[in-house]
Amino acid sequence: MAVVALTDAYAYVGGYDMTSDLNMLEGQFDSESLTTTTFPKTWTTVVGGLKTATVRASGFWQADSDQVDPAVFDNFGASQPTLFGFDSSEGAAAYFVQARHVSYQMCGEVGTVAPFAVQASSTDKAGAVRGALALTKTSGLSSTGDIGSGVQLAGGVAAGEYLYAIVNVFAAGTTITIDVESDDNAGFTSATSRGTLGPITATGGAWLARVAGPITDDYYRFNITAVTGSFTAAGAIGVG
Repeated sequence: MAVVALTDAYAYVGGYDMTSDLNMLEGQFDSESLTTTTFPKTWTTVVGGLKTATVRASGFWQADSDQVDPAVFDNFGASQPTLFGFDSSEGAAAYFVQARHVSYQMCGEVGTVAPFAVQASSTDKAGAVRGALALTKTSGLSSTGDIGSGVQLAGGVAAGEYLYAIVNVFAAGTTITIDVESDDNAGFTSATSRGTLGPITATGGAWLARVAGPITDDYYRFNITAVTGSFTAAGAIGVG
């Protein structure tokens, strides 16, 4: 894969598309290093401990009712399903996490464009999930059927792993229900429902209750099974 220039990054936090507010986006994944060193060793030995996923973003502060300040401030301290990545094309790698906003900075020096910075850390047992963007941000979702693109998750869901999915809803009609389907072929000729998101009745983030493996299918997609009104949403599917 070619080196990626960071020009098409995106960040969806709950029901807010933060992308156009940002000029910096960073994901950091850490594991505690716990020493197991005993006598008579002369080198430290360690094992991995608890893991943490942190999302940092910064950009230009805006305060209108549909902009970054109320979106972040009103949810400060809350956990928000967060989806981000460096390529907004369907099928591209995507990362998602249940992230609690733990830091919010704003305002700066006189004569400069007002900046802001936000940081959030993982709170859920899923931690961070690496998957694929199965539905780029799409408006006018108002009829049943498959949406977005089928994505291939190499190897399917092995024993001891789980299937995860996230949907961020930016504009909501009355109600929508979305299934996550799998199949062993890209044409989804024998699709099987693996889990359901919804009914979703408002803007915000929806997180699929994780589905335990093994699942040998390696193709996955979203399918609207019921909808009233028109929705705008994006979503990703992954294994962890």
